[in-house]
Amino acid sequence: MGVVADSAMKSGGEFTGHAVQHGQAVVGTRNVAEPLICDSMHERKAIMAEKADAFVALPGGLGTPEEIFEVWSWRQLGFHTKPVGLLDAESFWTPLIGALRGIADAGFLPTLTLDDLAVASELPSLLKELKDRLRSTSQREHGESLRQLGS
Repeated sequence: MGVVADSAMKSGGEFTGHAVQHGQAVVGTRNVAEPLICDSMHERKAIMAEKADAFVALPGGLGTPEEIFEVWSWRQLGFHTKPVGLLDAESFWTPLIGALRGIADAGFLPTLTLDDLAVASELPSLLKELKDRLRSTSQREHGESLRQLGS
């Protein structure tokens, strides 16, 4: 995430860091001018989930799949309708996607849930897919709201 923060800020963008207070140390504040300090990982993830329009996992370490699986599970359970995706740069997530297909083939993951995960090898393609899904969700939710008003 530090590379993403550095790149965003060097190009004039903004980056909000959500760090966790662990004992006396604050974890996860690399190159973030004003990190938002959280008491726990649960609080950190809840804040990020509230603020996010979509969720994307870039290639990363152990925390990356843990966090993306959690928000993907939340989506499957109906806690949110925000799209979830993997940036499969240089086929980084390909082994995981293969394992997920095996889990679906064994009947432990609905195919619709697997198909709901946006996957692309290049960022522009993934962002387009996520925007299309956001637009589709917004149209469905807007239509539902209009139906409810008409009742």
